Amino acid sequence: MKPTFIELMAGNITWVIHEGEHYFVVNEIRQKYADLKFPPDKMVKLPVGGFMVNVIKAEDIEEMTEFDKNVVKFMKHKK
Repeated sequence: MKPTFIELMAGNITWVIHEGEHYFVVNEIRQKYADLKFPPDKMVKLPVGGFMVNVIKAEDIEEMTEFDKNVVKFMKHKK
């Protein structure tokens, strides 16, 4: 299930405002919601807590398809 803006805010995901938009830290979202994908063209590096980290807007997050999940499983087994 794709999290909404409100769910990300309630889930204590670190966020930053840039040009009037809320951006959320990708690594924290990955830890909390495993079955999501983050299009690289939608991610931005912004300073959060003194470090440059990947952030994304809530509406740009996508759910993984079955194909995406199979690729992730295959890559884990390949290591």
